[in-house]
Amino acid sequence: MSLDDETIQQSPFRRPGWIAAAVVVGLLVIAAVVVVVVNALSSEDDAGPAPRPSESSTAAPAPSEGATGGSSVCGLDDVKMSGKLDQAPATTWDYAGTTPFPVSDKFGPADQTDAGIKMCFARTPEGAALAASAGVGYLMNPSTIQPWREYALAQGPIRDQVLSAPPSSTDVTSEIRNEVSAFRLLSYDGDTAQVDVGVTVAGNGKTAYLSIVMPLVWEDGDWRVNYSESDLTERPAQLPNLAGYIYWEG
Repeated sequence: MSLDDETIQQSPFRRPGWIAAAVVVGLLVIAAVVVVVVNALSSEDDAGPAPRPSESSTAAPAPSEGATGGSSVCGLDDVKMSGKLDQAPATTWDYAGTTPFPVSDKFGPADQTDAGIKMCFARTPEGAALAASAGVGYLMNPSTIQPWREYALAQGPIRDQVLSAPPSSTDVTSEIRNEVSAFRLLSYDGDTAQVDVGVTVAGNGKTAYLSIVMPLVWEDGDWRVNYSESDLTERPAQLPNLAGYIYWEG
C-alpha cells in the first residue's frame, strides 16, 4: 500500500496568534510506554518550573538483541551511517487522528501497514528524525497507540512486556490539539539514533510545549523504537518553548 496523498495537508498551527500561556496538567503513562495524553491546560499559576531541553536523556540505546538491520523494507536506497541535521528536509503534513506530523517523499514514510500506520523511513538522519516524529504523533492519539507499537517496537522483552499489557482507555477532550512541531537529533550512527521531538499542545486559548525523546534502532529494514527499562518510567519534559529545536516546515 502506498502513502495516501489525500491525507496530507498544511499544518493548522502555521499561523500567528499562538502564544505560550500555560503548561500541561495531565501527563499519563499508557501501558508502560512513554505516552502523553493531555487532559487539560491549566493557568501558569498552577505550573511548576519547566525543565530545559538539555535535561532530556541523551544516552544512545544499545541495539535490541537479535536485531538484523537489513536493507530498507520498501526499497529506500539512500543510506547514511553517520551525520547530523542542522535544518529540516522538505516535508508536508499527514495526520495521526487530529495530530499533524511531517512526512517526506524522499525520506519516508513510503508505505503503510494494513492498520494504516505509516512506515518505512530512510536509513539516514532525516529518516530517523521523521520516524521518531511520526511515532510521537501516533502516541498522542489513543486510537493509534496500539497499532503503531505493534509495528514499531523493536524485538525483545520490552516489546513483549508492552504488547501484553491491556490497552488503556483515556478521555482526551476534543478541544485539545497537538502538533509534532520540531526535533533535535541527539545522536545517529546508522544503527541507532536518539531523537528529541518537540510537541506543541494547544487548547482553551493556551499553548504548552513538550519534549519526548525517542530511542531508535535499525531493525528489519526500518527504524524501530528501542525502549529500555529506564525509558518506561520517564515522563516527557515540559518546556517553556521550543528554542533550540529545528522546526518542521510544511
